[in-house]
Amino acid sequence: MIYYETLSINDAGTTNNYITIRGAIDIGHNGKVIIDGQNTRSNCIVIEQGCGSLVRDWIYVKNLYLRRAAAEAFYIHCNVNNVVIDSLDIRENGLEGIKIIGNDDYYLTENGICAENIEIKNCTIISKSNNLYHEDNCVYVQMAAGLNIHHNYIHQRNKQIGVPPGQHEHVDPLQTHVIRDVKIWNNVFIIDSSVLGHGMILGIQSRPGRRDTVIIYNNYIYAGGHLNPGGNPYINGFVLRWYGYVNSVYPPTYVINNTVVTSNGGENTILQEYAGKFYNNIICQLGTNGQNPANYGGTPLETFASSWNMDKTYVDSVRSNLMWRQWTNDMSFGGNRWVGSGGSPTGIINGGWNVWTNSNWGGTGINADPLFVNNVRERYGYVIASNSPARNAGEDLQAFIESKGLPWADIEGKPRNNTPDIGAFEYENQIPVEFTSFSATYYSDKVTLEWMTATEINNHGFKIQRKLGDSEWKEIGFVEGRGTITEQTEYSYIDDIISIQTSVLAYRLMQIDLDGSFEYSDVVEVEILPAKFDLSQNYPNPFNPSTTIRFSLPKETRLKINIYNMLGELIETIAEGTYEAGYHKVTFDALSLPSGVYIYRFESDSFVQVKKMILLR
Repeated sequence: MIYYETLSINDAGTTNNYITIRGAIDIGHNGKVIIDGQNTRSNCIVIEQGCGSLVRDWIYVKNLYLRRAAAEAFYIHCNVNNVVIDSLDIRENGLEGIKIIGNDDYYLTENGICAENIEIKNCTIISKSNNLYHEDNCVYVQMAAGLNIHHNYIHQRNKQIGVPPGQHEHVDPLQTHVIRDVKIWNNVFIIDSSVLGHGMILGIQSRPGRRDTVIIYNNYIYAGGHLNPGGNPYINGFVLRWYGYVNSVYPPTYVINNTVVTSNGGENTILQEYAGKFYNNIICQLGTNGQNPANYGGTPLETFASSWNMDKTYVDSVRSNLMWRQWTNDMSFGGNRWVGSGGSPTGIINGGWNVWTNSNWGGTGINADPLFVNNVRERYGYVIASNSPARNAGEDLQAFIESKGLPWADIEGKPRNNTPDIGAFEYENQIPVEFTSFSATYYSDKVTLEWMTATEINNHGFKIQRKLGDSEWKEIGFVEGRGTITEQTEYSYIDDIISIQTSVLAYRLMQIDLDGSFEYSDVVEVEILPAKFDLSQNYPNPFNPSTTIRFSLPKETRLKINIYNMLGELIETIAEGTYEAGYHKVTFDALSLPSGVYIYRFESDSFVQVKKMILLR
C-alpha cells in the first residue's frame, strides 16, 4: 500500500495510551506500508509542535517505509516529547532521513524548550548514493534531552566526488547538536564520503550545575570509503564535541566497547574536544590500499587526537583499547596536552605507542591488527577472527553498564563475561547456524536440495557435498549465507545428475563461518530410480581381459544376461535372478576366450536388448 501525501500528526497521547501509527500487525503481514514523497513533497511524516501551546507528545510510529521526500523523510520540530520511532525503513530522500529540531536556539537551559525522551530503534536509514554538496545527514538531532538511539543500521552514501574544493559539506550517518542525557548503543554507522564528514559526531551539553551522563556503547562505525582524487579526505570516525553554554559543566562521557574504523588515513579515527572515557574499544586506522596515504598524495592524520580547544586529555581515561595503524607498527596521537598517571607530565605525546605506554604517561592497551574477517565497509565489518588479539583482552565493566540500564552483551546480543573481547563484537565458539530442516528430492535427472535455518550468526555460506556409494565426498557447489540474521531463511540447490548412474546418492552441507571455521549438517540420502529399462554399452570396449556391463531397472525385475559368440553359441550366463529397481553392473571375464566379437543379451518379461563387444588381445 502506497500513500502519496504527507502524514501530519496533530494530536497527542498520554503516558499509558500512545498515539500509534504503524503498518499492519507483524503476524501475517507480507507487504509494506509506504509513504512516498515522489521527490516533490518536503516530508513523509511531520510532527510540528510550533514551540508554543500545542501538545504533540506520546507518539509511537512503527513499521513504515518512507522514501523520496524532497527534504527530510521524518521531521520533528520543537518540544515534542516521548516519541518512539521504531522499525522504519527510510531511503532515497533529499536531505535527512530523520531530523529533530527541539528548539531553534543553540543552548539548553534547565527548563528550556527542547525535544525530550526521543527513542530511535530498529530502523534502516540509507541516504541517496549521490555526489551532492549540501549537508546531508541520515539522522540530525538538535536541542534534545533524553535521547536513545539503538539497534539501527545507518548508511550515508553521499560520496561528494567531484564537488569543487571549498563547497563540500560534511555528511554524517548521525549528527547531534546540543544534546544531553544520551545513550547510543548497538548501531551500525557507515559513511562512504571521500571528502568531508563523520561517522558519528556528537555535540554534547549538560545542565548548569548538573552532569548528564552520555553512553556510547557497542556501536560499529566505519568512515571513509574512498580516497578523494587531488586532495585529502577529512572523514573522522567518531567526533566528541562540547557546547559549554550557560555555565553548564561537561557531562561524563563513556565510550565503551565500540569498533571504530577509518580508511585512507586522512581522518582521525577518534577526535575529541573534551576528555571522554574510552574503554574496551577497537580504534583502527586503515591506509590507502593498505599503504601510507602519503604514497598517494595524502596526509595521514592522528589515530587518536584532541582538538584545538581541549583543556587536557587524560591518558588514564583511555585504557584497555586496541589501537592499530595499518601501514606502520607505531601509533600517532595528536593534541595539545596529555596528562598521564599521577597528573604529569603534561604535553604533546611524541614517539607513538612506546611513549604512550611508558612509565611517564602510563597508557594501556594493545597495538596490533584486530584481524577482521569481513569487508570493513559492510554491515558486519566488526566481526573478529578466533585468533584476534582483542579476544578476552577487555575490562570487566558489567556492573557499570548494567547500572545504566544496558545489557552486558555485544552488538549482536551475545552475553559477555568478566574477560570480554575488545570492540563491539564478542567472539563465541558456537555453531553459527541453527538448521531446522534438510531434504533431497529426485525428479527427472535432477536432485533438489532444500534446507532451512532458524537463525544465523556470521554465516559465510554452505558448500554442497555429494557422495556416491563408498567414494569420497565431492564438493559440487556453494550457496552464500545471510551473515547474521534472526529470521527463518530458506535455501535450495539443484544438482544435475543426468550423467550419474547409481541407486543412492548422499548429500551434506559444510556450513562455513566468516572466520573460516565450519560444521557439517546431517547427511541426507536420495534414492535414484531409472525412468526406463536400459542396457549400456560395455566399458571398456574393446577390452582385455574383462569389461563391465551396466543396466538400469525402473522396477523389480527377474532377468538374465547371456554371452554368445558370433555363431550364436552360449558362452556364459553372467547375471540371473531377481534384481531391485535401480542401477546395476556386472563384470564379464574373458581370460580363456580368443579375440573376437561377442554378443551380450539382456532378457526379461518386459525388456530384451542385444549389444556387441570386442575382445582384443
